[in-house]
Amino acid sequence: MNIEKIPQAYLNFIRQVGEDFSLIQGLGGNCSVKFGSQMFVKSSGKRMRDVGSPDFFHEVRLTGDGGFEDDVSTAPTRPSIEVFLHAAIKEKYVLHVHSTAAIAVSMKLASNPNESKRFSANGILLLPYMRPGRELMVGILGAGTKRTLGLLLGNHGLLVADNSVLGLYRRLKRIEKTLWEWIEHEGTKKSSVFSDYLDEQSKSEIVWHMRHNWRVTPDHVVFLGSFAPKELLTLTDFCSVTEYLAAMGRALKFTRVQLDQLRWYLQLARSLGPKQLLGTLTAQEAEFLKTWQPELLRKAMSGEN
Repeated sequence: MNIEKIPQAYLNFIRQVGEDFSLIQGLGGNCSVKFGSQMFVKSSGKRMRDVGSPDFFHEVRLTGDGGFEDDVSTAPTRPSIEVFLHAAIKEKYVLHVHSTAAIAVSMKLASNPNESKRFSANGILLLPYMRPGRELMVGILGAGTKRTLGLLLGNHGLLVADNSVLGLYRRLKRIEKTLWEWIEHEGTKKSSVFSDYLDEQSKSEIVWHMRHNWRVTPDHVVFLGSFAPKELLTLTDFCSVTEYLAAMGRALKFTRVQLDQLRWYLQLARSLGPKQLLGTLTAQEAEFLKTWQPELLRKAMSGEN
Protein backbone atom coordinates (compact mmCIF):
# COMPACT_ATOMS: atom_id res chain seq x y z
CA MET A 1 0.00 0.00 0.00
CA ASN A 2 1.56 3.27 -1.15
CA ILE A 3 0.64 5.76 1.59
CA GLU A 4 3.71 7.97 1.05
CA LYS A 5 1.61 10.26 -1.13
CA ILE A 6 -0.61 11.23 1.84
CA PRO A 7 0.48 14.73 2.94
CA GLN A 8 2.22 14.87 6.30
CA ALA A 9 0.03 17.84 7.23
CA TYR A 10 -3.03 15.59 6.97
CA LEU A 11 -1.44 12.86 9.08
CA ASN A 12 -0.46 15.42 11.71
CA PHE A 13 -3.98 16.85 11.75
CA ILE A 14 -5.59 13.42 12.16
CA ARG A 15 -3.21 12.60 15.02
CA GLN A 16 -4.12 15.87 16.71
CA VAL A 17 -7.83 15.11 16.31
CA GLY A 18 -7.33 11.57 17.62
CA GLU A 19 -5.70 12.89 20.79
CA ASP A 20 -8.59 15.29 21.54
CA PHE A 21 -10.94 13.40 23.87
CA SER A 22 -13.80 15.80 23.12
CA LEU A 23 -13.62 14.65 19.47
CA ILE A 24 -12.48 11.03 19.62
CA GLN A 25 -12.96 8.36 22.28
CA GLY A 26 -11.73 4.78 22.15
CA LEU A 27 -12.11 3.24 18.70
CA GLY A 28 -14.46 5.96 17.45
CA GLY A 29 -14.20 8.25 14.45
CA ASN A 30 -12.84 7.67 10.96
CA CYS A 31 -11.11 9.52 8.14
CA SER A 32 -10.13 9.10 4.50
CA VAL A 33 -8.15 10.64 1.67
CA LYS A 34 -8.65 10.15 -2.08
CA PHE A 35 -6.24 10.14 -5.03
CA GLY A 36 -8.31 9.75 -8.17
CA SER A 37 -9.96 6.34 -7.94
CA GLN A 38 -7.78 5.31 -4.99
CA MET A 39 -9.00 5.91 -1.44
CA PHE A 40 -7.26 5.30 1.86
CA VAL A 41 -9.78 4.94 4.72
CA LYS A 42 -9.17 4.21 8.39
CA SER A 43 -9.04 0.50 9.15
CA SER A 44 -11.73 -0.93 11.40
CA GLY A 45 -10.74 -1.25 15.06
CA LYS A 46 -7.94 1.34 14.93
CA ARG A 47 -7.58 4.41 17.12
CA MET A 48 -7.39 7.70 15.25
CA ARG A 49 -4.34 8.84 17.21
CA ASP A 50 -2.39 5.88 15.75
CA VAL A 51 -2.57 7.32 12.23
CA GLY A 52 1.18 6.71 11.78
CA SER A 53 0.94 2.94 12.25
CA PRO A 54 1.59 0.82 9.10
CA ASP A 55 -1.90 -0.76 9.07
CA PHE A 56 -3.92 2.33 10.01
CA PHE A 57 -5.29 2.81 6.47
CA HIS A 58 -7.09 0.30 4.30
CA GLU A 59 -7.04 0.86 0.54
CA VAL A 60 -10.08 0.57 -1.72
CA ARG A 61 -10.75 1.47 -5.37
CA LEU A 62 -13.58 3.91 -6.09
CA THR A 63 -15.97 2.87 -8.85
CA GLY A 64 -18.17 5.99 -8.98
CA ASP A 65 -21.59 6.90 -7.57
CA GLY A 66 -20.52 5.97 -4.07
CA GLY A 67 -19.33 2.51 -5.01
CA PHE A 68 -15.99 0.91 -4.22
CA GLU A 69 -14.12 -2.35 -4.54
CA ASP A 70 -11.75 -3.81 -2.00
CA ASP A 71 -8.69 -4.48 -4.13
CA VAL A 72 -6.76 -5.75 -1.11
CA SER A 73 -9.30 -8.23 0.20
CA THR A 74 -6.53 -10.48 1.48
CA ALA A 75 -5.12 -7.75 3.73
CA PRO A 76 -5.24 -8.35 7.51
CA THR A 77 -7.26 -5.13 7.91
CA ARG A 78 -10.81 -4.21 6.97
CA PRO A 79 -12.14 -0.76 6.10
CA SER A 80 -14.12 1.28 8.61
CA ILE A 81 -17.84 0.59 8.59
CA GLU A 82 -18.24 4.15 7.31
CA VAL A 83 -16.29 3.38 4.13
CA PHE A 84 -19.58 3.80 2.23
CA LEU A 85 -20.03 7.46 3.09
CA HIS A 86 -16.33 8.19 2.55
CA ALA A 87 -16.62 6.71 -0.94
CA ALA A 88 -19.80 8.67 -1.70
CA ILE A 89 -18.46 12.09 -0.71
CA LYS A 90 -16.58 13.79 -3.56
CA GLU A 91 -14.10 15.88 -1.54
CA LYS A 92 -10.53 14.66 -1.20
CA TYR A 93 -10.44 14.68 2.62
CA VAL A 94 -13.26 13.40 4.82
CA LEU A 95 -13.38 13.36 8.62
CA HIS A 96 -16.00 11.92 10.97
CA VAL A 97 -15.59 12.65 14.69
CA HIS A 98 -17.64 11.71 17.74
CA SER A 99 -17.73 15.28 18.97
CA THR A 100 -19.05 15.74 22.51
CA ALA A 101 -20.55 19.10 21.57
CA ALA A 102 -22.20 17.73 18.42
CA ILE A 103 -23.80 14.81 20.23
CA ALA A 104 -24.98 16.98 23.12
CA VAL A 105 -26.48 19.53 20.72
CA SER A 106 -28.18 16.90 18.56
CA MET A 107 -29.75 15.36 21.69
CA LYS A 108 -31.01 18.75 22.84
CA LEU A 109 -32.34 19.68 19.39
CA ALA A 110 -34.40 16.48 19.32
CA SER A 111 -36.60 18.04 22.01
CA ASN A 112 -36.44 21.54 20.47
CA PRO A 113 -36.22 21.09 16.69
CA ASN A 114 -36.92 24.75 15.90
CA GLU A 115 -33.47 25.62 17.21
CA SER A 116 -31.91 23.67 14.33
CA LYS A 117 -32.65 26.66 12.08
CA ARG A 118 -29.95 28.60 13.89
CA PHE A 119 -27.37 26.02 12.87
CA SER A 120 -28.57 25.63 9.29
CA ALA A 121 -28.21 29.41 8.92
CA ASN A 122 -24.54 28.91 9.76
CA GLY A 123 -24.16 26.10 7.23
CA ILE A 124 -24.43 23.27 9.77
CA LEU A 125 -27.05 20.80 8.57
CA LEU A 126 -28.70 18.58 11.19
CA LEU A 127 -29.54 15.03 10.11
CA PRO A 128 -31.58 12.60 12.22
CA TYR A 129 -29.94 9.46 13.56
CA MET A 130 -29.20 6.88 10.89
CA ARG A 131 -27.52 3.54 11.35
CA PRO A 132 -23.77 3.57 10.54
CA GLY A 133 -22.74 2.27 7.13
CA ARG A 134 -25.02 2.11 4.09
CA GLU A 135 -28.04 3.73 5.77
CA LEU A 136 -26.03 6.77 6.83
CA MET A 137 -24.49 7.04 3.36
CA VAL A 138 -27.92 7.06 1.69
CA GLY A 139 -29.18 9.68 4.13
CA ILE A 140 -26.22 11.97 3.51
CA LEU A 141 -26.53 11.69 -0.25
CA GLY A 142 -30.22 12.49 -0.04
CA ALA A 143 -29.68 15.57 2.11
CA GLY A 144 -28.01 17.67 -0.58
CA THR A 145 -24.92 19.06 1.12
CA LYS A 146 -23.23 21.21 -1.54
CA ARG A 147 -23.32 24.48 0.41
CA THR A 148 -22.96 23.15 3.92
CA LEU A 149 -20.07 23.77 6.28
CA GLY A 150 -20.56 20.31 7.76
CA LEU A 151 -23.11 17.78 8.95
CA LEU A 152 -24.38 17.43 12.49
CA LEU A 153 -25.31 13.75 12.72
CA GLY A 154 -28.02 12.89 15.23
CA ASN A 155 -26.47 10.92 18.13
CA HIS A 156 -23.34 10.34 16.05
CA GLY A 157 -21.13 13.42 15.89
CA LEU A 158 -19.83 15.55 13.03
CA LEU A 159 -18.91 14.99 9.41
CA VAL A 160 -16.73 17.47 7.51
CA ALA A 161 -15.10 17.27 4.09
CA ASP A 162 -12.84 19.54 2.04
CA ASN A 163 -10.32 19.43 -0.78
CA SER A 164 -7.54 20.82 1.41
CA VAL A 165 -6.22 19.97 4.86
CA LEU A 166 -6.46 23.60 5.91
CA GLY A 167 -10.05 23.78 4.74
CA LEU A 168 -10.90 20.63 6.70
CA TYR A 169 -9.28 22.09 9.82
CA ARG A 170 -11.15 25.39 9.47
CA ARG A 171 -14.50 23.67 9.02
CA LEU A 172 -14.04 21.53 12.10
CA LYS A 173 -12.89 24.42 14.28
CA ARG A 174 -15.67 26.75 13.14
CA ILE A 175 -18.40 24.16 13.76
CA GLU A 176 -17.02 23.18 17.16
CA LYS A 177 -16.88 26.84 18.18
CA THR A 178 -20.50 27.37 17.12
CA LEU A 179 -21.71 24.28 18.95
CA TRP A 180 -19.92 25.07 22.23
CA GLU A 181 -21.14 28.66 22.16
CA TRP A 182 -24.71 27.40 21.87
CA ILE A 183 -24.20 24.91 24.72
CA GLU A 184 -22.77 27.59 26.97
CA HIS A 185 -25.59 29.97 26.02
CA GLU A 186 -28.04 27.26 27.09
CA GLY A 187 -26.43 27.34 30.54
CA THR A 188 -24.52 24.06 30.55
CA LYS A 189 -20.80 23.47 30.76
CA LYS A 190 -17.99 22.96 28.30
CA SER A 191 -16.59 19.43 28.52
CA SER A 192 -12.96 20.36 27.88
CA VAL A 193 -12.72 22.46 31.06
CA PHE A 194 -14.21 19.91 33.44
CA SER A 195 -12.09 19.06 36.47
CA ASP A 196 -11.64 15.64 38.03
CA TYR A 197 -13.74 16.77 40.99
CA LEU A 198 -17.42 15.84 41.07
CA ASP A 199 -19.68 18.23 42.97
CA GLU A 200 -23.06 17.17 44.33
CA GLN A 201 -25.10 18.86 41.59
CA SER A 202 -23.02 17.25 38.84
CA LYS A 203 -23.30 13.81 40.41
CA SER A 204 -27.07 14.13 40.77
CA GLU A 205 -27.52 15.26 37.15
CA ILE A 206 -25.18 12.62 35.72
CA VAL A 207 -26.95 9.78 37.53
CA TRP A 208 -30.30 11.13 36.30
CA HIS A 209 -29.02 11.16 32.72
CA MET A 210 -27.69 7.62 33.18
CA ARG A 211 -31.20 6.52 34.09
CA HIS A 212 -33.06 8.48 31.41
CA ASN A 213 -30.62 9.53 28.62
CA TRP A 214 -28.27 6.57 28.40
CA ARG A 215 -28.28 5.39 24.75
CA VAL A 216 -26.42 8.39 23.33
CA THR A 217 -24.39 6.94 20.40
CA PRO A 218 -23.79 3.63 18.59
CA ASP A 219 -20.34 3.27 20.20
CA HIS A 220 -21.78 3.91 23.63
CA VAL A 221 -24.33 1.10 23.47
CA VAL A 222 -21.95 -1.29 21.69
CA PHE A 223 -19.38 -1.00 24.47
CA LEU A 224 -21.54 -0.21 27.52
CA GLY A 225 -24.94 -1.76 26.79
CA SER A 226 -28.54 -0.65 26.27
CA PHE A 227 -29.07 0.34 29.90
CA ALA A 228 -26.72 1.65 32.56
CA PRO A 229 -25.52 -1.18 34.83
CA LYS A 230 -26.80 -0.58 38.36
CA GLU A 231 -23.20 -0.39 39.62
CA LEU A 232 -22.69 2.82 37.64
CA LEU A 233 -25.44 4.54 39.56
CA THR A 234 -23.21 4.54 42.66
CA LEU A 235 -21.51 7.65 41.25
CA THR A 236 -22.79 9.67 44.23
CA ASP A 237 -20.44 7.67 46.48
CA PHE A 238 -17.35 9.17 44.80
CA CYS A 239 -15.75 12.61 44.75
CA SER A 240 -13.58 12.30 41.64
CA VAL A 241 -13.82 10.89 38.13
CA THR A 242 -10.51 9.02 38.56
CA GLU A 243 -11.66 7.29 41.73
CA TYR A 244 -15.00 6.36 40.21
CA LEU A 245 -13.52 4.94 36.99
CA ALA A 246 -11.00 2.86 38.92
CA ALA A 247 -13.74 1.40 41.10
CA MET A 248 -16.02 0.66 38.13
CA GLY A 249 -13.14 -0.91 36.23
CA ARG A 250 -12.62 -3.33 39.10
CA ALA A 251 -16.30 -3.99 39.79
CA LEU A 252 -17.40 -4.49 36.17
CA LYS A 253 -14.09 -5.68 34.72
CA PHE A 254 -14.27 -3.01 32.02
CA THR A 255 -11.78 -3.02 29.17
CA ARG A 256 -9.73 0.05 28.28
CA VAL A 257 -12.20 0.95 25.51
CA GLN A 258 -15.16 0.61 27.87
CA LEU A 259 -13.49 2.87 30.43
CA ASP A 260 -12.86 5.41 27.66
CA GLN A 261 -16.55 5.36 26.82
CA LEU A 262 -17.60 5.71 30.44
CA ARG A 263 -15.20 8.59 31.09
CA TRP A 264 -16.54 10.31 27.98
CA TYR A 265 -20.14 9.76 29.07
CA LEU A 266 -19.42 11.61 32.31
CA GLN A 267 -18.23 14.58 30.25
CA LEU A 268 -21.17 14.38 27.87
CA ALA A 269 -23.70 14.18 30.71
CA ARG A 270 -22.26 17.35 32.22
CA SER A 271 -22.78 19.07 28.86
CA LEU A 272 -26.41 17.91 28.83
CA GLY A 273 -27.07 20.02 31.91
CA PRO A 274 -30.34 19.99 33.89
CA LYS A 275 -32.52 16.93 34.14
CA GLN A 276 -34.66 16.63 31.01
CA LEU A 277 -35.50 13.93 28.50
CA LEU A 278 -33.43 14.29 25.34
CA GLY A 279 -33.02 12.46 22.03
CA THR A 280 -31.47 9.00 22.43
CA LEU A 281 -31.32 5.77 20.44
CA THR A 282 -34.21 3.39 20.89
CA ALA A 283 -33.72 0.25 22.95
CA GLN A 284 -34.42 -1.80 19.82
CA GLU A 285 -31.69 -0.03 17.86
CA ALA A 286 -29.25 -0.49 20.73
CA GLU A 287 -29.95 -4.22 20.90
CA PHE A 288 -29.42 -4.52 17.15
CA LEU A 289 -26.10 -2.67 17.26
CA LYS A 290 -24.76 -4.81 20.10
CA THR A 291 -24.99 -7.96 17.98
CA TRP A 292 -24.40 -6.42 14.53
CA GLN A 293 -21.64 -8.27 12.67
CA PRO A 294 -19.65 -5.16 11.61
CA GLU A 295 -19.51 -4.00 15.24
CA LEU A 296 -18.50 -7.43 16.49
CA LEU A 297 -15.76 -7.51 13.85
CA ARG A 298 -14.51 -4.07 14.85
CA LYS A 299 -14.24 -5.12 18.49
CA ALA A 300 -12.45 -8.32 17.53
CA MET A 301 -9.97 -6.53 15.26
CA SER A 302 -9.07 -3.89 17.85
CA GLY A 303 -7.11 -6.36 19.97
CA GLU A 304 -7.68 -4.11 23.00
CA ASN A 305 -8.53 -5.27 26.50
